[in-house]
Amino acid sequence: MPVPIETRHVEAILALAEELNFTRAATRLNLVQSTLSRQIDQVEGIVGFPIDRKSTRLNSSHLGI
Repeated sequence: MPVPIETRHVEAILALAEELNFTRAATRLNLVQSTLSRQIDQVEGIVGFPIDRKSTRLNSSHLGI
């Protein structure tokens, strides 16, 4: 049975896409960075492909947006 994407996952992706920075995105969502990272990991598991977070700078194409 597929795991659904929840509202919190969409909010995490959008905040990360807009902020382009994990720390700022987490702060904006009132989360700690590790919680945001865990949520992004969950999204990666759901969609079946990685979101490139290894570079020092993110851009919206890394997030598939």
